[in-house]
Parts: sequence; structure tokens; C-alpha cells
Amino acid sequence: MQPVRKITETTTTLVIEEGTITPGFTGKYIAEYLNSHPERSGPTPFTFAIAGRSQKKLEELKRELKLGDEVGILVVDTGDYASVEAVVTQVKVVVNVVGPYWKYADNVVR
Repeated sequence: MQPVRKITETTTTLVIEEGTITPGFTGKYIAEYLNSHPERSGPTPFTFAIAGRSQKKLEELKRELKLGDEVGILVVDTGDYASVEAVVTQVKVVVNVVGPYWKYADNVVR
């Protein structure tokens, strides 16, 4: 088993999950990992949010993964640069799991 990396500052991490049809495996895996990370309640806690185009699907994902009220939901359209910019400027770290990458990732990594 790999050691858990220490997160050294209070960080809001944003997991962008397109979730057009159904949330993807990678986004779910990352959200579960962040939710159970020991540093979430340690001396240097961090928060995170999940993001995507559909408020309803994000709420369903949050219930499915049993994410607490402290986990935020941010609605963002990755096809619209202004929408992406408005969301990513609120956080310190962006984990981009939008796919397929060749189609949706440009505005996120820009």
C-alpha cells in the first residue's frame, strides 16, 4: 500500500467531472479518495468540491458517495471558457477529469 501524501495547506480542491450522461469512474474515485483522506480532519484540513454541468447529477453523485455537506457542488459548463474561469478562480487546485479530453479539456487547461 502506498503512503498517503500529506496535504500541507488549507486547500479547496475542485474535481471537475463532466458527467454528461453519467459521472465517470475517475472522478468518483478521486472524490472518494479526497473525502476519506486523513488530512481532511487533521491540523491542516482541506476542503473540496465536485463540479460539472448538471446540478442534479452532482447532487446524485454526492448522495451516492455519501459526501458530507462540507463538500461543495459547483455547476460549470466546460464548453464555455467564462463559466470555467468563474469557477476555477475560486479554488487553489483543479483536478481535471473531463473526458474525452480532446473534446472537453481545452477550456479547463487553458
